[in-house]
Amino acid sequence: MNFKKWFTTIFFASAALCLFIYAEKNFSQTHTLSVNADKKMDRMIFFGDDLTDSGNYPEPANVHLPNISNFNLYVPLTNPVPAQLYGKENTPDAAFLKKSVPPQGKINGKKRALYSINWSLYLTWSVHPDQQLTTWYSYQMHPSLPVTNLNYAWAGAIAGNTNKKSTECFDFTGNAYPGSCTAQTIIKHKINYLNKTNHEANYDKNLHYAFEEVQIPDLKKQIFFYLHDHTVSVKNNTTFFINIGENDLRNYFRLYSVNLPLPTTILTELIYSYIHGIISNVVNAVDQIEKAYNQTSYNYKIYILTVPDLTNNVEFYEQEFILFTKEKFRQNIKYSIDTYNKLLADAFKGDEHVIIADTAHFIDQVAYQKKFIDSVEKGISCIEDPSGNYTDPVLALNKNCIYFNNNENGAIASYFNWNYTSFVSDIHKWIARFIFSKMD
Repeated sequence: MNFKKWFTTIFFASAALCLFIYAEKNFSQTHTLSVNADKKMDRMIFFGDDLTDSGNYPEPANVHLPNISNFNLYVPLTNPVPAQLYGKENTPDAAFLKKSVPPQGKINGKKRALYSINWSLYLTWSVHPDQQLTTWYSYQMHPSLPVTNLNYAWAGAIAGNTNKKSTECFDFTGNAYPGSCTAQTIIKHKINYLNKTNHEANYDKNLHYAFEEVQIPDLKKQIFFYLHDHTVSVKNNTTFFINIGENDLRNYFRLYSVNLPLPTTILTELIYSYIHGIISNVVNAVDQIEKAYNQTSYNYKIYILTVPDLTNNVEFYEQEFILFTKEKFRQNIKYSIDTYNKLLADAFKGDEHVIIADTAHFIDQVAYQKKFIDSVEKGISCIEDPSGNYTDPVLALNKNCIYFNNNENGAIASYFNWNYTSFVSDIHKWIARFIFSKMD
């Protein structure tokens, strides 16, 4: 045995554990959720995109030497959380996670030891710790599963086409899928992707991470699936959670006029027109829920999340140095997001059943807290941490995206981003706490 190598491994593993325990102890005061609190909701239903998906979008069945471009390395789209936290520090326990998260893919041919946890899982566990959050895909494949709490969200989902075409399914870049968009076609596309990645561990890499294989239902289609499954839909004391719009905006930023140095008046008019189309899609989708419930005397609430500042993501940190000016780019992004959030609030003003949860303002404040600001300003992500622990499937211990900030004399810091576009799990816990505080 190489004693020096063995000693070095043990030393750094022990140091990582001490750092992790210390950080979690210091962060725990801000993460308090009243587990199983008296909230009047018998069931929780989730719709949306990357932030909310707890396992509908597929992980690769097997992936070789993953990197930051493997955005779906873990679904939910966030970092794997250390097993030492399960059932502690307001984190779901292993039994809940095993029931809620679909079977995971392999990394380098090996089974995973850890789960990634997003806000929909944190929130469901805080209200119904003895139940589970079932994904739409799992329910379709296994109809006998408990379906009290259901997640219809898909990573990559958008609110819908803004050009008034009737397309209901898209790929991860927002391109419309022609032809049929049904539960059967969506499942077929997902199974095809799983089969291909199972047989070729470099499948996504060889296709330059195009991710064109999977068919993604937009918001209205997700709600359609819910309303047309009469074994689960339109029940009393149901709470709905919707987050959408981020991918609609992101696709627009990548492709259209927000990247062009047009005169301000023309640019703002173009942005406003596009965003108004997104809001119309959101309103039309939510209307379907309200129409179904207004025919009953059932109690229900709909919480809609706002979109945070996307310039805090690694994706736009890197892009902003390529475009015409960093400051103008950020101004255009912020204007677009502010416009979306304002129009969203205006669209549902006076609706007693809809509550706009301003997660955007909350997340933007968190991003500039001392423990996150270092990674935000540097544009660095957890998946690229030098430890490599986050892409190793068998390690049951990692630092939960905590690190020492050398610029602050080794102060405890945390990554804000898991990859190009997604938050670390710790941010998801904050989001769950915020939404929980807003619930009746």
